[in-house]
Amino acid sequence: MEDERIDQIVGNKFLKKKSSLGEKERESLCQTEECGIDEWSGATFTLLFFSAGWCPPCEQFLQVLKDFYSEVNIGKKDVEVIYVSSDNSDAEWRETYARMPWLTYPLNSP
Repeated sequence: MEDERIDQIVGNKFLKKKSSLGEKERESLCQTEECGIDEWSGATFTLLFFSAGWCPPCEQFLQVLKDFYSEVNIGKKDVEVIYVSSDNSDAEWRETYARMPWLTYPLNSP
């Protein structure tokens, strides 16, 4: 596993919040644009967050993870989180992802 590159494990096609949005808008809107692994290649750690809007424990953990993500990335991006959705529809996925500041996979991606 040491010789494997991170893109061989997690892929190389992601979505991120549109960079033209302000900080407040990124937290409440789900306007996305595609990005690749170069978006976060400098991060020391990559976390996969398996979650869904219909999952109460996931929803409770979301704020804890957001606080951690903000604190640990002050000054330099050390951690990137990738949201792996188990939402049942595009509308649910958009509503859930709108509250997240990190990357995600397109809904129903392999």
